[in-house]
Amino acid sequence: MRHQYLFFISACFLFSGLWTSKSNAQAAFSDGRLVHSSTTEVLPQGALELRLALRFGDMGGMNGGYENFYGLDELENLYVGLHYGLSSRIQLGLSRTKGTGAHRQLINGELKVNILQQSDSTGRMPISLTAAHTTTASMQLASNDPESMTYFEDFAHRLSFTSQLIVSRKYSKYFSVQALGGYQHRNIAPTEEGNGFYFAGIGARIGFSDRWGLVLDGTYPISDYRTRDNGYFPVLGAGLEYLRPNGDLFSLQLSNAGGLIENDFLPYSQSDFTQGELRLGLTFRKHFFQ
Repeated sequence: MRHQYLFFISACFLFSGLWTSKSNAQAAFSDGRLVHSSTTEVLPQGALELRLALRFGDMGGMNGGYENFYGLDELENLYVGLHYGLSSRIQLGLSRTKGTGAHRQLINGELKVNILQQSDSTGRMPISLTAAHTTTASMQLASNDPESMTYFEDFAHRLSFTSQLIVSRKYSKYFSVQALGGYQHRNIAPTEEGNGFYFAGIGARIGFSDRWGLVLDGTYPISDYRTRDNGYFPVLGAGLEYLRPNGDLFSLQLSNAGGLIENDFLPYSQSDFTQGELRLGLTFRKHFFQ
């Protein structure tokens, strides 16, 4: 467990002397997430965000097709969360997700710290850099089977953690990219998998207008065990965003993962998009007090 805390703390303080004023900053993305991946964006100080997200069942593959109306008859996952801008650099969040992996009924504590912010006219800072951390606790009933992933002998076994660094650059009004890397840890995991692994990801937003945009992201687990031969696949997603003039955001998404938070979709990415194991998703975001 010590790995992710060292990773996150060092990220927050290593670059603390390089912070620039946000008065000349420009946002690379229109939201704090693409499809799955967190972005470098944080809320303004004092702003409150309500976020709702849905993920339906498989459109194709063995569990999809007309019998479940291409996934729409099945609500695989649900995310309800509140985020708050503690300062212009720090965002706190609390959310609840249904969960799709071995652990369900998830309570998630979320933290983002903006370390560097890309400047616009001056060009003195060419990138944005944000550190993000998520702690998740499973609230489901414990199993009586000592071999089960939900045995939960101690409360600590209910916990999982993800820490990551995200770097982004806005190249033009309608095109931004990002890359990320981090570490995911579960306090209880199958012996053959190990408790933790590193991961890397990329993402982009391509704007069509001031209101419409296409978002893309992919996350790849860096692990000798998490391979296609063992039934694990990269997490891939694409979404169509619509941003209303009042700041509300709607997104229609397509993904091969059912998880809606890193501690759910990273360790349980076992859907193969080449076999039609894709899911529709919807996200709604509303800002208050901004």
